[in-house]
Amino acid sequence: MIQDKSKHEKNDKHYYPVLFFRIAALFACFTLITTYLLSDAYSKFFSGVSGGGCARVARFSPDFTSAKVLDFKKTPGYNAQIGFSVQNYSDESLPETAMKCKIVLKTTGNIPLTFTLMDGEENPLQTWEYDGTSGEQIYEYSDSSLVFDTGVKQIQAYKLKSEWTSDKNDARFSGMTDAVYLEAVFEQIN
Repeated sequence: MIQDKSKHEKNDKHYYPVLFFRIAALFACFTLITTYLLSDAYSKFFSGVSGGGCARVARFSPDFTSAKVLDFKKTPGYNAQIGFSVQNYSDESLPETAMKCKIVLKTTGNIPLTFTLMDGEENPLQTWEYDGTSGEQIYEYSDSSLVFDTGVKQIQAYKLKSEWTSDKNDARFSGMTDAVYLEAVFEQIN
């Protein structure tokens, strides 16, 4: 009796790896072709948001003015005074936000100076003393008078007195100069 073996059984060893490779190649081709054909369909759809709203920003335009720059004659016993103002507007428009302000005084720290911040009527508000040996210093002043309301123009006048007292006349300060920077920092509040 002759028994015929199918071709699967005859080449059992090499047939399954070749069959697996052919199926994998066919699947890869099918995936690439499907992706290519469907890519146009994906590009036709998009998501987006549209609306007709608008936003408005409240007016915030504070101003800081100073009459002159402090000029030290570089000798002990000299003092100088500068007037300046802080206001919650910079043109004729009313401010639309409440804000607070702080006055910042910076010095390079080369000379032993005493700074006195005064209100417009020359009442002392804050005094800072500096020894002239520790380098740059930053002093800040803030209180409830520097809080400005919404819709009301407000202005605060101040004076800054800088003094080099005659008892601080050490030779190491001879020929030294000092730079004093005065600025106002505004912050919007709720």
